Amino acid sequence: MTTFHILSHVDTFITAALRIYALGGELFSITAILLCVNFLSNCIKNTYEAGYAFGKFYRNHLHRPLKWLVVHLITLIILLTQLAWEGAVVIYNNREEIRAAIHKAWKTFERAFIYESSTIPSAMWSK
Repeated sequence: MTTFHILSHVDTFITAALRIYALGGELFSITAILLCVNFLSNCIKNTYEAGYAFGKFYRNHLHRPLKWLVVHLITLIILLTQLAWEGAVVIYNNREEIRAAIHKAWKTFERAFIYESSTIPSAMWSK
């Protein structure tokens, strides 16, 4: 047998090996795709079951208290907004009187921490 005859037989083995390799690759790809589809379907099923169970629990036990809480929180926010607006208007309209009262209170507070000597007149400290 010559080398050419040996290579012609090897060619059939290589071709058969490549066909088996291609078939194995296709089987592996199909198996991987089916496993991924099965995994996703199980995830969807479990998510649906968890959502259904939580929905039943929420509707039976949480809906009324949560609805009450949300309505009252919205009412509280509206009330606080109105009060803040009215307070801002009152403060703006009486800003000069408020400023004078704060200044007077500050001077009274300041005098509580100033030592007034009997030998030095207090007029010197007021500068």
